[in-house]
Amino acid sequence: MSVRKTVLLSLVASFLLPFAGCSGCSETEAKARLPEAKKGPVEKKPVQPALPGTGTAAPEEALLAQVFTGTTEAHRRSVIAPSFGAIVKKVFVREGDYVKKGDPLVKLDTSDMALAKKQASAAIEAAQANYDLSTLDWDRMKPLYESGSIPKSQWDMIDAKLKAAKAGLAQAKVAIDSANKQLGDSTIRAPYAGLIVKKMVSEGERVTTMPPSALVVLEEIDILDLRIKVSETQMSRFTVGQELSIHFSAVDKDVTAVVSTIVASVDPMTRTFPVIVQIDNADHVLRPGMFAEVRLARADEGNGSEAAP
Repeated sequence: MSVRKTVLLSLVASFLLPFAGCSGCSETEAKARLPEAKKGPVEKKPVQPALPGTGTAAPEEALLAQVFTGTTEAHRRSVIAPSFGAIVKKVFVREGDYVKKGDPLVKLDTSDMALAKKQASAAIEAAQANYDLSTLDWDRMKPLYESGSIPKSQWDMIDAKLKAAKAGLAQAKVAIDSANKQLGDSTIRAPYAGLIVKKMVSEGERVTTMPPSALVVLEEIDILDLRIKVSETQMSRFTVGQELSIHFSAVDKDVTAVVSTIVASVDPMTRTFPVIVQIDNADHVLRPGMFAEVRLARADEGNGSEAAP
C-alpha cells in the first residue's frame, strides 16, 4: 500500500471514530454521544445549608437574614441623688449588692435639720400667739365698727393685722413641714428593686444639690431589655408581639420572648432601627451588656410583610 493511501485511510478512520457504536445515527446524534470528558468539566453549584428547624435548603440571603444580634440593657437605671445638701453619715450598700424596694442606701447627717426643726417649732408658736391675739382684737372691734364707734380706717388696720397673722402662721407650718420632710429624706431608699452597679460616695463626704451629687447607681435587672439593631431592609420582618428565639452564648441559655417596642426612628449613623424585647430575668442569670443571637420563629417570619428571599 502506498504512503498516500495509508495517510488517507488514517484520516477517514479518525473522522468516523466518534460515530462508532451508533450505526445509522446522524452526525448530530453521534456528537451528542461523545464521552463526557470531551464536553469539558461540569460546573457544580454550591449546596446551601438548610434553614433552622427545616429540612429544606434556602438561599444564602434568607439564611443570613434569619439571625440577628442584640445587647441587653437594664429595664430601668437611676442615678440616686440627695434632696438637700449634708454630710454623708452612713452608706449601707456596696457595688454588686441587690436591694429591694425601700431598702436604705445612704444616711445623711441630720444635725442641721434637727436645729432647723426646733427653729420652725419656735416660729410656729410665735405665729400662733400673734394670730390668736389678732383674732381677739378683730372680734372685739367688729361690733364697734358695725355700730359706727370707730372709723373705717382703724377697722381696716385691725382686719389687715389678722390677715397678716394668719399668713404668718401658715408660713410657719410650711417651715416645720419642710423640716420634717428633710428629716425623713435624710435616709435615701431604693425606689425599686435592683442591683447597685456603682457607689459614688463614702462616709464623711459632703453632698450637694447644686450641682447634684450622685450617691449610687441603681439598675433594675428583674426585667432586662434586649435591644436589637435591625437594618432598613429587614425592618418589615418584625412586629410588636412577635415571638423570637434568643440564645446567650456567655451563659449558654435559650429564652423565648416577644417584641415589645419598635422604635420608628432610624439611626443616621448605622441606618438601623432599634427593636426592643423585654426578657424575664427573675433568676438574675443574665446581666446588662450581654450579647445575644436572635432568630425569628419560622411561624412568625411571614408576619408583617413578605420575608426577603
